[in-house]
Amino acid sequence: GRQILSQSRAFTNDTMQHSLGNSGVFLIGGSTRSTPPLALLIRSGDVVLMGGQARRAYHGLARVLAGTCPPALLAAGDAVSAFVGAARININVRQVHG
Repeated sequence: GRQILSQSRAFTNDTMQHSLGNSGVFLIGGSTRSTPPLALLIRSGDVVLMGGQARRAYHGLARVLAGTCPPALLAAGDAVSAFVGAARININVRQVHG
């Protein structure tokens, strides 16, 4: 599905996002919604690091590109492989307090 561009509330620390599974189109704009976003193709294994002014940028995933999951993630043939092959997993790491 389509995600609404959001702006993170904790601005002092960097965030790291690690993508697994299908590729996606990641949008990053400016500090206001009026800034046209830049579209970036992110593939399985890619890491997006957002720090400094980028922490205040509106950002989100515009779409998941079905059928782009790397074959190595599907090799086990189990339920986890089936899920990853049909989805995109985003692991988002950030320090919230302190």
